[in-house]
Amino acid sequence: MSDTIKDILQQLSISDGNQFLAALHIQMNGFLDEETIEKVTGLSSEQIYRMCLRGEFPQKQIIYGNIMGWRVRDIQHWLEKNYSTQYSVVNGND
Repeated sequence: MSDTIKDILQQLSISDGNQFLAALHIQMNGFLDEETIEKVTGLSSEQIYRMCLRGEFPQKQIIYGNIMGWRVRDIQHWLEKNYSTQYSVVNGND
């Protein structure tokens, strides 16, 4: 790793360059972390875990090394399917 990149990582308080590279990869390739998924869906991490086990929620994907996340497009499809169904039922549009 070049000295310039190390300097940038130190300024950003990132001790491990892999963490920075993984974060960059996530943003460039459309992945979301668990905290973002919880905010977007309104589900807790426990609910997401159980739904993944039952096949009711998109599975995490390997992003880089042992870092995992969800593809934006998978979450978008899940939201469209689940929230459009809830919306139509609530409003009597089924």
